[in-house]
Amino acid sequence: GGNALTSLNVAGGTATFSAPTIITTGGQTYSADILLGGTAVLTGTTFSFSGNINSVSTPVALTVNASGPVSLTGVTGGVSPLASLTVTGSTLTTLTHAITTSGDINIAGPINLGAALTSNSGNVSLPDAVTLTDTTAIVANGAGGITLGLTGITGPENLSLTSNSAGAKTTVGAMGSGTLNPNGSVSGADRVVNVVFDSAGIVQLNGNIFAQSVKFASPAGGAKPPVSPLATIVAANGDLIISTDGAFDMEQNQSLSVFNSSLFGGTPTTVGNLSIVSNNHAISIGDLSAAGSITVN
Repeated sequence: GGNALTSLNVAGGTATFSAPTIITTGGQTYSADILLGGTAVLTGTTFSFSGNINSVSTPVALTVNASGPVSLTGVTGGVSPLASLTVTGSTLTTLTHAITTSGDINIAGPINLGAALTSNSGNVSLPDAVTLTDTTAIVANGAGGITLGLTGITGPENLSLTSNSAGAKTTVGAMGSGTLNPNGSVSGADRVVNVVFDSAGIVQLNGNIFAQSVKFASPAGGAKPPVSPLATIVAANGDLIISTDGAFDMEQNQSLSVFNSSLFGGTPTTVGNLSIVSNNHAISIGDLSAAGSITVN
């Protein structure tokens, strides 16, 4: 009950909240380090977290309901992970430092991303437009895997995506941009840098990839026998272009297929063309299949 605050500014030292539900009609600013002893639900317009955020002991969930930009520029869960992190309604979320949770990380809306995101037993979902602002590494250990940038991923930075659950899927949108010319060359490429997919399950590409290098690997740790099939990489929207200005690398027993998105995992009924263009750099490939043409150069 009661009226909402106009705004909130928590500054200096360390602030401990037992299980806060905080509502403001304006913004909330946290420059202090934050310790959360219970589930936290914060609702307001803009949010700025420049201090570190941790659970007191047992992991607890943090939900931020925004209607403006959200920035997390401290380390989150570095000492004691959060149970989960959820951001809704943000017009632009900026992440610059590591975030660690025991469960899911769900952030809706466009993101400036330059951090390591780790879900120890959950999934990571950042489905809207992603701009890479620094080297980014995402690790998910849950059965739902990773969803990233379905409306596009841009920015000249390194990106690695690791999904360790055998049943999980890594789903990404288009990375960078460019044009595949009739002679097989690529023009106007705006590339991300080095992209690495480490996946124990399926990697689904919902758009073309323009990068300096692309590697499809499999998680380390020796959990799978050397002869077991590794990731299946699936382009789910017909034609697929993967263009690098460096190496393109798949591991033995991996397969790259082009399917109709409505028949994911089934027999393709529409023509899908696959083009892998490495500008005369090294190419290492596994099994390739497409309903249409396959071009590798």
